[in-house]
Amino acid sequence: MTLTQDYLVTIRQVLYANWNATAPSKATLGEKGFRVIYGKEPVTESPVVTVRDKSESSRTISGGSTPPVLHRAIIRVGAWITSKEHLSNMVTEIKRINEVTFYNPGGGIHHWEVSGAVPRSDSRVSKEMVAKEVRFVIVYWQ
Repeated sequence: MTLTQDYLVTIRQVLYANWNATAPSKATLGEKGFRVIYGKEPVTESPVVTVRDKSESSRTISGGSTPPVLHRAIIRVGAWITSKEHLSNMVTEIKRINEVTFYNPGGGIHHWEVSGAVPRSDSRVSKEMVAKEVRFVIVYWQ
């Protein structure tokens, strides 16, 4: 299975399509509340769910005239909000969505799995905002 689009965009679409949390709700977040961020662009509004790239590695699997290549990308899905209570709700919802879409989330991704979560601070962001990023490993073939 090969990628049909950028895997960050795919994960953003999966999060938006499956968001069921009520605090904040999909209506509160809106489509603009689910953002793909390339590079070190700061997050300036709240609430927002971000999808960022971290690193990628690949390895050729031997066999055949055109051997497949296994790719593993590490991404970070962040929850940014002003309420610590709602931050926990957002992180729980991100992990729930991963559980229900683990295999074949679409876009050519084979699966995505949680690899950890860390508090996030960004000096370019308002002091009132709290954030946490969940790291995921995305696996796909090309």
